[in-house]
Amino acid sequence: MKKLLLVLASIALVSCTNTSKSEEYATSTEEVTITAETELIEPIDYSGPTETVYLSKKKIGAFSCQYQGSVYLNNPKDTTFYIYVGYNNYKYNELIDIHSSMFRIENKKSDDLKKFCDALKSAQTSIGKDVKWLEEHNTVVRTYDFTRNIYIGDFEDAYNYMTSAQATKFIEWVNALGINK
Repeated sequence: MKKLLLVLASIALVSCTNTSKSEEYATSTEEVTITAETELIEPIDYSGPTETVYLSKKKIGAFSCQYQGSVYLNNPKDTTFYIYVGYNNYKYNELIDIHSSMFRIENKKSDDLKKFCDALKSAQTSIGKDVKWLEEHNTVVRTYDFTRNIYIGDFEDAYNYMTSAQATKFIEWVNALGINK
C-alpha cells in the first residue's frame, strides 16, 4: 500500500483594504505544519486524448443522426455514449450554421432521448395544430397550425423540420439500437 506524507508548510494570508483613491494590500505569513498519512488512489485522467467511435449513422431528412461513443484513451473503460442529432439552421440556406441536440446514453437508457421520442410521437398526432411538445435541455419540438411538419430547434431560434414519416424513421432507428427497451 502506497503511503503519502502530506506536509503543508505555510499559508499566506492576504487581506485587502480599499480606500477611495488607492488600494492597500497587507500580507502576513503564518507558519502551519500539518502531517497526515493517506492512501494513494489512482486518479482517472479525463484530460487526455479521446477518440470518437461511430456505432451507427443515419441521415433522416435534414438531420444527421449518430450513435457514438467518446473513448478516453488513458482509460478506455470510461467511454461516454450519446445520440447526436445535428441539423443546419433552416433560416440560413447559404451558410453553414450547424446546431444539434445530444442525448447521453447510460446502460442503454436515456430519459432525455425517451422524452424526445415521445414528443415526436405526440407531435405526429398534432400535425396542423400550434403545440409545443418539448422544451428542455436546449431542444424544442413543436408543431404549427400553418404547416404539416414537425419543427425541432433550440432556444436560440435555430431550427429545421422533419415530416411525420421522418419522425417515424428516427424513432425506429433509436428502437433498432436497443436504447430504452
